[in-house]
Amino acid sequence: MSTGAGRWRRIAGACVVVVTIVLPVLVHLARHDLNPTAFFRIGDRLPLSPRLNPDRVVRFPGELGYDGQFYLAIALDPLLSDPGTIVALDAPRYRYRRILFPALGWVVGAGRPDLIPWGLLAILMASFAGLALTLGELGRLRCCRGPAELLALALVGAWVCLFLGTAGLLSAFFLAQALLGYELGQGRRTWVALALAGLVRETSLLLVPAFVFAAARRSGRRAALATATAAVPALVWNAWVLVRVPGRGGVGLEGNFAWPFAGLAGKLVSLPAVCTSAKGGFEALMFLSLLLAAAGALWAGVSRIHERPHLVGLAVLLCGLLACAGPRIVDYYVGYCRVFLDLFVVAAVLALSVRRSWSLRIALGLQTLGSLAYVLHVVTGIG
Repeated sequence: MSTGAGRWRRIAGACVVVVTIVLPVLVHLARHDLNPTAFFRIGDRLPLSPRLNPDRVVRFPGELGYDGQFYLAIALDPLLSDPGTIVALDAPRYRYRRILFPALGWVVGAGRPDLIPWGLLAILMASFAGLALTLGELGRLRCCRGPAELLALALVGAWVCLFLGTAGLLSAFFLAQALLGYELGQGRRTWVALALAGLVRETSLLLVPAFVFAAARRSGRRAALATATAAVPALVWNAWVLVRVPGRGGVGLEGNFAWPFAGLAGKLVSLPAVCTSAKGGFEALMFLSLLLAAAGALWAGVSRIHERPHLVGLAVLLCGLLACAGPRIVDYYVGYCRVFLDLFVVAAVLALSVRRSWSLRIALGLQTLGSLAYVLHVVTGIG
């Protein structure tokens, strides 16, 4: 492909990504009188952030709400200087460990309560677009014929993170950047992306050993040690939070994790009872896509261990995390699709490398259908 044709292909891919993300966002905003707080799914069972005007907040009656409302509360008061902010958090230690997304929201919103929700929304949209474009670059490195950017748009978890205001999109973008940095031989980019991902979600620390393993195979012990230091910022921050932030609500392990395969087994046992309805059938298909993505990522990663050891390490670690997922995570597709967005990203990258992995193709096909259904449900309120 000529340089000119490649440039136009990149531009066309970027335009498709931007339009596909922006249009549903505009429709969702229009449904809620252009109020950006609709993207944080704020329930009415927990106290509201003291820095939000109750009359100018979209709240969902009868709901506990989702993680986005806690990110918004921290973004409005990143130093936790107002005691009411601590009260508005269900688990202050757990929420405050994930500092980067709300801190960036405070910066982009210039510290103004009326602009911070818009700032967080802008970060979510930019992360989504950045994830898609990075997958496009990874596809071009593999001489992929199709527009690899569209793989990101097919992931249900990406749309869930966007419409619920959670940080998974930002961490997935950093994972994709770490993958791109590794494949381009840009160690500094990989290190920065891993360090930032750990500050978005502490579970992203699991990504570091995979890149340490790959660095050791490629460049030896010194490179592996340098890569390992990417975990230091997140480890230091987590230690500080555990010491200085009140411990009400636990640290996030309760209900989120279980004995290996206990949560998955319970989910499988419960599926036949719900498959009789359209909603239950959709749930079963989404869970099937998760299992197929995990199985396909493991098989494809092992088959490419000599070519891309970082991918097999990521597949093993993320599938190990999936095996220990508790009932709270695997109970509903909204939970596991966003929690395991990184696993779907790794599966998508492996699908670009392994041409005949039917499990990955079926998983991504189901995810595509799920994304269409989820976006239509959110923007129309039907279903």
